[in-house]
Amino acid sequence: LECGFPAALVWGRELTTLYIDGFCDILGRKDCPLGRSFAALWEEIWSELDPLIQQVWFGQSVSQENRPLLIHRDGQPVQAYFTFTYSPLRDGQGQVVGFIDLVMETTEAVNASMRLRESEARARRLVDGMTQANWETDADGMIVTDSPSWRAYTGQNLQQWLGAGWLDAIHPDDRAYAQTQWRDAVAHPRQVDAEFRLRSAQGDWRWTNVRAVPLLD
Repeated sequence: LECGFPAALVWGRELTTLYIDGFCDILGRKDCPLGRSFAALWEEIWSELDPLIQQVWFGQSVSQENRPLLIHRDGQPVQAYFTFTYSPLRDGQGQVVGFIDLVMETTEAVNASMRLRESEARARRLVDGMTQANWETDADGMIVTDSPSWRAYTGQNLQQWLGAGWLDAIHPDDRAYAQTQWRDAVAHPRQVDAEFRLRSAQGDWRWTNVRAVPLLD
């Protein structure tokens, strides 16, 4: 009763269920009297939960993280996500006689994470569509990850590109200027908006606009 998480005690093969108020809130139902069968409480998803509970009867603890379940709330189907653990309870002879269900709904967090990933994907598609090459660096301004678009644009291979190797793709007459602009932007930090000549994959020199923005914590 003092558990800080929504919790239920499920007893016997009849799955008689006792639970605290937080568990009833997760069910999202007005009719959730104590003592009902666990199978009846989750009847719409019982086919998914029953195999997990069978493992508990064999003495195993079962944990699921952000498990998607299509449940009913106020008579309507709702896609929800849960993190939960079924832990077996044993009698004096060591036989499993029931289990404890600790559960936390994670729907809001999962949906927020999915929205963030979708937003990042849209931003990446936008950047890819607007630029001929793009990349990210570490906090020191050094290249630590691959950029196929940069290598396709300049003809550099991966080893030539990493670290500060991208400067080698800049025209010798523009290299000192580009290096100064870049180092100053990393040190302060500030945005970069500069033009200099880059060697193309075909070997000619192309005036190129380079823009960069700092990513701050």
